[in-house]
Amino acid sequence: MLMNNHLRVQIRLKLESPHHIGVLPKGPGIVLAPTHLYVTGKMIWGALTTRITQLLFTSPTQENYQAVGQVLKNYLICHYFFPAIGDHSTPYYPQYTNDGLFWETDCNCRLSDRELRSRLVFAQVKTAIDHDSGFSAKHGHLFETELISDKYMETQQQIYWVGNVEMTNCNPFIDELRKMSSQSTVEMNDQTLLRINQTSVLARLTIGGESNMGYGRCKGTSSVIEPTNTQNTNYLRCHCPVDTGQKWIGKIEPLVDKEYIGLNGQKFKTTFGYFWAPGSQVSEPLTTKILDPWGRLK
Repeated sequence: MLMNNHLRVQIRLKLESPHHIGVLPKGPGIVLAPTHLYVTGKMIWGALTTRITQLLFTSPTQENYQAVGQVLKNYLICHYFFPAIGDHSTPYYPQYTNDGLFWETDCNCRLSDRELRSRLVFAQVKTAIDHDSGFSAKHGHLFETELISDKYMETQQQIYWVGNVEMTNCNPFIDELRKMSSQSTVEMNDQTLLRINQTSVLARLTIGGESNMGYGRCKGTSSVIEPTNTQNTNYLRCHCPVDTGQKWIGKIEPLVDKEYIGLNGQKFKTTFGYFWAPGSQVSEPLTTKILDPWGRLK
């Protein structure tokens, strides 16, 4: 891999099990836990942090995870990932219009949100067990979780997550990882992003919720593409802070970040804000915007 100062890599992650990208129910009752049809940059950062830490250290500690995560924040920009149907296909990007939410590829293949969800998403119903009565369902604890299938329901084609990761300073990034574990070999690779101890970082990742049930497993390949900081579209492909200075069509949603401070894991800070969701439409194309490490517009 050519070690440029600024490198952008496109990654295709093959789903090996269903994925849940959303929020689990918080209380009792019949609750639907919906799933997003995209993966946030923060989730990609978390998956890479976990994988890299486990490859660098035989028995990683909480401090190891935090240190690796900080290095990734310093040198990487993890963009949002979107669904693609079939090998070598382009992803579907969200677009809010006056007629509702649609998903469209760069090849102008367009589906409504309902159409795409009907072909990608299925629901799983769960309940807690009332141990006092044996194997009966516990009253008020029934809930339903949406899951993204690893296969397209109509044709059984493979589903992928497709998105980009940018490296702002390649050589210092690799050096920082090498310093963390002197026994490990770390090298960049065109097809696997990073190889640590001869093992691809992308060979096994876990993304999203319900991972204890075996969901969220995926593996991928990477390829170098031309770096750019311009988004020549009126539709967001990430979250953007609410800006009253422009006209928008879309959805506003709150985002809460919880970050640990220091390496003892005892203190953390919480930030909260309102953001335009991916797919929201702005009156003028967004150009030359600065992204944070999790791929969100500042």
